[in-house]
Amino acid sequence: MKKKNNFIKNFVFFFGFAVIVLFVYVFLLTEIKSMTKSKSLKQEELIDKKNKIEMNRVELQKLTSEERIVSFAQDSLSMFRPGTEIDSVTVNKQQLMYIINKLNERYGK
Repeated sequence: MKKKNNFIKNFVFFFGFAVIVLFVYVFLLTEIKSMTKSKSLKQEELIDKKNKIEMNRVELQKLTSEERIVSFAQDSLSMFRPGTEIDSVTVNKQQLMYIINKLNERYGK
């Protein structure tokens, strides 16, 4: 009778242990699937954000390109590039004295 009673206790103990292990296994498996799905969604979001940043960078390069700025300056502001390089700028004496006075006021010489 003791052997049979001992066998039943061992059987119940191992069955309970097996159920607990199986429950933990199923729980961990669902958590892993959930985290994998979340990871893939986050990776897709990251790719979308990187693409958006790259598109903004391209748009910025278009807006700041020299060709666009030159054409805008010529069309809207009526500015033109000089035909040759400017080697010297002529300033009359009165303007030069005004600039020197302003610099002296600002920097205290």
